[in-house]
Amino acid sequence: MARKYELKSRAARQEATRQRIVEAAVELHGEVGPARTSISAIAERAGVERLTVYRHFATEGEIFQACSARFNELHPFPHFVEWEAISDPFARLAHGLSELYHYYADTERMLRAVIRDAPTTPAMREPFARFEQRFRAMIELLVAGFATSGIAAERVQLPIRLAVDFRTWQIVVREQGIDHHEAVAYQLLMVRCATDPA
Repeated sequence: MARKYELKSRAARQEATRQRIVEAAVELHGEVGPARTSISAIAERAGVERLTVYRHFATEGEIFQACSARFNELHPFPHFVEWEAISDPFARLAHGLSELYHYYADTERMLRAVIRDAPTTPAMREPFARFEQRFRAMIELLVAGFATSGIAAERVQLPIRLAVDFRTWQIVVREQGIDHHEAVAYQLLMVRCATDPA
């Protein structure tokens, strides 16, 4: 019985150590960016030795996978599949942009670092590819709402892509100082202009 308790206690300590390492990686990725986050820095932040990090994560890719999973757990991407229940395409877009812009405000620091570092950091390719895949699916859902209403997808594809882009949000909200609701209204206006047959 004592042996069983000891094994369970050891497993719990190992899991706690693993979680500290993951939390340290998440913090550092947000602060300095994934490309500038070293194993030594993660170990120091987590209060463990470098070898301990490698015992839990054999490769840098494994650390990125765990970091991405933890960040998504703390900051879930909008559940855009639920937007399909909104039949009016403009109402769907307004609701979607509102959720997305809240997500951007909540995750700005991390997104800025990840988007900057992803192209030059091989270990980030797989997690970032999944992130981009979700974006493509979200855009398809928003465009489909207009296509179902008889508006050609070609007319709204570009303005919707621009509206949902993180860099667009940064320009409109951070650089121009437009508030959340106005930013959504502005993007809706751009899409309306694109759908105007005149």
